[in-house]
Amino acid sequence: LYKRCWDSGSYPDKYYPFPYVKFFKDKGFTVVGGSCTRFVNSIYPEYYELYPNIVKFNRVIKSNKELGVVNTSWDSTGVPFEQTWLGIVSGAEHGWSNKEVAKDDFTWRFIYQFWGIDEPRLIEPVHKLGDLINITNHVKDTRRTPRFCKEMLSMFNEVLPRINKNRISFQLMIIAAKLIEYLAQKDEVIDYIQYRLFYDRSHELEQQRKECLSKLRELQKSFAMLKKEAIEILEQSVVSSDLVSGSTFRFKTIEAEQEILV
Repeated sequence: LYKRCWDSGSYPDKYYPFPYVKFFKDKGFTVVGGSCTRFVNSIYPEYYELYPNIVKFNRVIKSNKELGVVNTSWDSTGVPFEQTWLGIVSGAEHGWSNKEVAKDDFTWRFIYQFWGIDEPRLIEPVHKLGDLINITNHVKDTRRTPRFCKEMLSMFNEVLPRINKNRISFQLMIIAAKLIEYLAQKDEVIDYIQYRLFYDRSHELEQQRKECLSKLRELQKSFAMLKKEAIEILEQSVVSSDLVSGSTFRFKTIEAEQEILV
């Protein structure tokens, strides 16, 4: 009954994505797709997943000659709306274009039109930044992430003076990179503490515990400064109640975790 909706003839190597589009079309319904620009609690949109979702939803709707796609943006995620414009514009691009659009080509044109800058080095970071952490505030790779964030921030700060359009969006991307760098440093300390607690029974353990506690407190201070910097930017576009609630950028969640760790 359902096989014709998902089986492209070479399953499991290939299959038709979003099979219910065809299923409901065959049942006589008018179908509207629902792609997404932000959907889980995060610090930066997960464009490594969201961009393909937007592209494929539009492709399937067009191939089935259905009504169109609503590109959704879920406000409860903690990601500032200003960081979602890449996803919003890509929904329009892939929805209205009558030909396939390469990701790098679209991203370069977005950067040029939205921020007013010809800077190909931004193409990878705007897609990769959200892939560095998971939904529990932990980085996926504690070894590589700090270096990648450091390189990104160096480039972002170099580019920032040249941004002459939609500057808040770019500044918030810098904040996101700084927050991810902070989370990587925090996870590094946690990994060290866990290793010592389980494997080290030497007389130096108490001194190491004090050093880790000192490092966590330093990170608390750096986070407080980062939060202040972020709020100064966010106050230009976000209502004060949202800032007080601490949902934006996961401030409240991160602060609660800090207290537990210390």
